[in-house]
Amino acid sequence: EVGVFNGGSLHMWRDYFGEKARIIGIDFNPIALELEKDGFEIYIGNQESSDFWMDLKSKIGRVDIILDDGGHKNGQQIATLYHGIELIKDGGIIAVEDTHTSYFRRFGNPSPFHLLTILRI
Repeated sequence: EVGVFNGGSLHMWRDYFGEKARIIGIDFNPIALELEKDGFEIYIGNQESSDFWMDLKSKIGRVDIILDDGGHKNGQQIATLYHGIELIKDGGIIAVEDTHTSYFRRFGNPSPFHLLTILRI
């Protein structure tokens, strides 16, 4: 999961998928590293950084699911899709939460990516 904040959803995923599930969290804030004590893998980085994604790919390999609940700006969500697609196993899922923020001025919209959202390109 990209954007773990205080880890509540990581615990929910652990309950849902079971104790043997490998749950990985990504966040910009180093305080998220505290969640490692609960058995989660935590990586700190900027979801818009190509270097971060390249490093992450070398460390975690391929995954079944990516859930983006990180930054809600267009560039952040697009970067997760662009870089995350290479991490997904065949038949896997990428889900992006909070896409409604693509229409909020406080998230920098309309952005250069706004037209792409409307056209669904």
